[in-house]
Amino acid sequence: MSHIGVFVLPDNSMTNSDGISYVKSIGLAAFEPAPGGELLHPDYEIAKMLRDKALQEEVVLPCFSAFANISGENRYEEVERLKQYIEIAAIMNIPLFHHTIAPELDSSKISQPFEQILDIAVPLVHELYDYAMERNVRCVYENQGYYFNGFRNFKMFLDAVERPVGLVMDMGNIAFALENIDCFARDFAHRVVHVHVKDYKLQENAVESAYKLPNGKFLASAILGEGHIFIEKALKELKKHDYQGYYMIEHSPINDGFVEQKQCIDNLRSMLSKINDE
Repeated sequence: MSHIGVFVLPDNSMTNSDGISYVKSIGLAAFEPAPGGELLHPDYEIAKMLRDKALQEEVVLPCFSAFANISGENRYEEVERLKQYIEIAAIMNIPLFHHTIAPELDSSKISQPFEQILDIAVPLVHELYDYAMERNVRCVYENQGYYFNGFRNFKMFLDAVERPVGLVMDMGNIAFALENIDCFARDFAHRVVHVHVKDYKLQENAVESAYKLPNGKFLASAILGEGHIFIEKALKELKKHDYQGYYMIEHSPINDGFVEQKQCIDNLRSMLSKINDE
């Protein structure tokens, strides 16, 4: 069975239950649930239903992902909310729990030094990691946003966290750090336990839903393999380190999400097949 799965669904009205059915219908291996749809608020009975459905459909749930900000004014409330979703992950027998830390994507709002954000976040990361481990769930962290991203900052984070946290390597996110994902993969592949695969086009002019970078250029969603992210090179680095986890497609629809996601899946399969044949 392929190790390709879906994180972001092709239609934002789809629920987690829909996601399990969708992944099964297109013959993929895994789906990554998140706090949306029927899990917009933590519900243990719904979590049990989703767990049972995934087992019945033979769809793997390798990781639960939650958007959060544990570096802001409401960080303690966020930690308590995340603990509820860790409980959800435990009920669903999901081994990994990923949450963001300081997710701001507007470069004009980045004002605090990273070291200050790091000092705020690390004790809360410890608290969440320990809470999760007591429930046989492991917290994992991705390169994301402007703070917890790029070689320097992510190495500082891993060195500061006195826990064996895993790395969720997000191929597209590295563009916010103005670095290349193949270099990031080379440096951190030994810590990677899960992968989000997405692509961006780097543009001179703004388009709808594009992110403005500090250098004045813009990032816009792209079909996987058709943007500026060095995905194939990163896949080769992961192969060198015998990565055995899942490649979860995270594509934000541009027009027809279903057509675009099929293109992403086909392109990723082609890249993986090429690398495996080398």
